[in-house]
Amino acid sequence: MRTPSAAWVVAFPQLQQGAFNFVFTSTLPVGEFGFEFKFFAGHWNCWVTLPSGEIRPAGVYPNDVSWTGFADYYIQFQTTLAAIGQNDLGSVSMVVFQL
Repeated sequence: MRTPSAAWVVAFPQLQQGAFNFVFTSTLPVGEFGFEFKFFAGHWNCWVTLPSGEIRPAGVYPNDVSWTGFADYYIQFQTTLAAIGQNDLGSVSMVVFQL
């Protein structure tokens, strides 16, 4: 994996316990990113809309890296948790890296 040129921690919105889905946007120095999260099949699923309008799925798993095959960005959900449950996003840092 290449060394990133920049990294941004994206804050989750305030969530209520038991939330099954939510959508929010975050403006980073390279543009606006949209995030859609849905909890099903026992884990969080995420889709990210990049500033270009491209939509990419991202695995919400502890410390795994999504989008390793792309030349522009990758995303990681950083945590000390062994698994990310429905009410655990408060213990997770979502980091977008620019290559």
